[in-house]
Amino acid sequence: MINIGQVPLDRTLVNDLGTTIGQVFPSIFVMDIPGSFNSILFATKTPSSWENFEANYTQVIHNSSNPLLVDAMTMTMENQQPTPPETRVYTDDRSPIEWVTNKIVIDFILSGSVKELP
Repeated sequence: MINIGQVPLDRTLVNDLGTTIGQVFPSIFVMDIPGSFNSILFATKTPSSWENFEANYTQVIHNSSNPLLVDAMTMTMENQQPTPPETRVYTDDRSPIEWVTNKIVIDFILSGSVKELP
């Protein structure tokens, strides 16, 4: 699991890290954190699907006495995102995270979208 910054019109870092992590893990999933500029990317060691998560979610709702787990799974279900498209793979010799992040922030500011901030 990894927290990744993004803005509404630029998911470059989510896509790139999803592609990179997808080179090792067979399934990746993304959900956006409401009211923020963050996405959470989950990766699994065995193949899985949103349908599998939903089946587990249904079981947890009916059998769990842990409201925090239910709330976390509900937020994940309500904010799931499509699988990121394959883009570039980051490697030890090529990992431009700072450049990508800086570009996302500058483009967001220059687009006038700063007004969207609370």
